Amino acid sequence: MKIVQLLIEHGADVSIPGGEYGTALHAAAASRYPDEAIQVMELLLNHGAKVDQQGGSKWETALHVACYEGTIEAVQFLLDYGADVNAEGGSRFGTPLRAAAARLHWRVSDSEEAKLRIMEMLIDNGVKVNQQSGECGTALQAACLHEEDAPVHLLLDNGADVNARGGKNGTALMAACIGDNTELVRLLLDRGADVNARAEEHGTALMVACQYKDDSDLPQTTIEAVQLLLDRGADHSAVRYAATHRFGHDNADVLQLLLDQDGIDVNRVHEEYSTALHTMMNIHNDWAVEIGDNMQNWRNGVDILFKHGIAPNAMSDKLGSALHVACAIKHDDTHENIVASCWGCVDVDFKSDKTKYLLEQCPGINVNAQGGAFGSALQAAAYSG
Repeated sequence: MKIVQLLIEHGADVSIPGGEYGTALHAAAASRYPDEAIQVMELLLNHGAKVDQQGGSKWETALHVACYEGTIEAVQFLLDYGADVNAEGGSRFGTPLRAAAARLHWRVSDSEEAKLRIMEMLIDNGVKVNQQSGECGTALQAACLHEEDAPVHLLLDNGADVNARGGKNGTALMAACIGDNTELVRLLLDRGADVNARAEEHGTALMVACQYKDDSDLPQTTIEAVQLLLDRGADHSAVRYAATHRFGHDNADVLQLLLDQDGIDVNRVHEEYSTALHTMMNIHNDWAVEIGDNMQNWRNGVDILFKHGIAPNAMSDKLGSALHVACAIKHDDTHENIVASCWGCVDVDFKSDKTKYLLEQCPGINVNAQGGAFGSALQAAAYSG
């Protein structure tokens, strides 16, 4: 406080933007010491700081900052001072309510009750519960993404639209599926979430639930979430896409669950991933170690595909056959046009294991099939070394 006063007396401009938070007012709003924060914010405001001044590309207003990592007292002070409860902007959260919904209480050393209290304060002060802001989406989406039941209940009870679409997470149901939170998924479905709603980036909630999660503890909850979505009427045509995407990832049990559904075409060719077998050959060696006992989970997935009649010689214009993919490692700039499609072809030893297993399990595979960037499996292997 004294240093702030001293700097102001020597001509410090209270409104100059820059740094992590944007302005001195934003920085004060982030303080974990409520008494000092309020004193400093009051001093800055009395010397010309604007309560709703934008804090740069990351933060919009000081209220955004206080809602995410400040104190209840700081939020109340700014509201009492006239801060715009619906101010929109900033690349992180978009609105104060969304910032509060994304608040990580373990990070700021307070309780979930503090997070709820801040959200209640905003609601009591006329916040627009369904307000969206660009990629940030809605507060309900943020709350579902952070997997805490109480904030989700609070928002739904105060008129949050369970089917609002927007932002990078698509819908609240999709956000809940990112973390495979079965109870949140169930809650949203019980409150009217559309199980087959589509979003440009994610497709459907089922597709999201079937995608790779970077957490080795998730497989069982993934199965539960996928089963719940299927039980509630998830579209089988969406399952076909989800299965194709899932095959290259982490859980053979989910793969089996998807393929057991009526109407699944195991040989569906996706424009980007080609067949499920191509995707399995594309899996990154590090993921195989993380998500199974060395390669066992990967082998289980391949075995399931063969059990369900996957065609080993199916060709892709870009990738060639599954054997071509198995023989290739990550390409350099010479073949940068297919780097994105061969994101898992990295390790030579893992490549060798994949190729060997594929040849053992499918003795009739065409080793001389022509196509793809390299022309043949032998050329891919020769280039890869």
